[in-house]
Amino acid sequence: MAKNDCFAGESSLHGELMATLRDPGFAFDAREHIAFCFTCVARTLDAETQVALVLSDLFDVDNREAAAILGLNESAYRHRLADGRARMQAAFEGLCALVSKTGTCYQCSELRDLTPEERRGPEVPSLGGPDERWHRRLTLAKEADLEEGRSRALHDLLFKWIDTHGRAVGDRA
Repeated sequence: MAKNDCFAGESSLHGELMATLRDPGFAFDAREHIAFCFTCVARTLDAETQVALVLSDLFDVDNREAAAILGLNESAYRHRLADGRARMQAAFEGLCALVSKTGTCYQCSELRDLTPEERRGPEVPSLGGPDERWHRRLTLAKEADLEEGRSRALHDLLFKWIDTHGRAVGDRA
């Protein structure tokens, strides 16, 4: 995906996106955007693995209880969780430039930069290795106010775009 593709004037998303970012009630919140991206990246996993990640890494449910919820033995659950974490971590490392500063996905930093300066929120600091960045993303996602957050209109728009077009924002068919 080329930088700025989904923000180019010819994109059908462009007008709605710019109106959302310029709305006085909107503020870019990196925590909310990381949570949004977590959801999008998790869609690449099977449903059981998604649930395992959410239970353990977002809701802090212990392995025994989470395994019971999914109808697995604890060993099978731990294997599914480890596999899901590894796949999510690899996906984020290859995509997310907001936290790692090296990914191919510049959408997050571009969205922040397109938001008026006084409503951009703090920049996410660069972090150490992949494990540290994974834990930072989880922490940010846990802190996100997805129900009443100031970035909600943006994420509602992006989810609508994904549902309508069946692909991530900026991807070309």
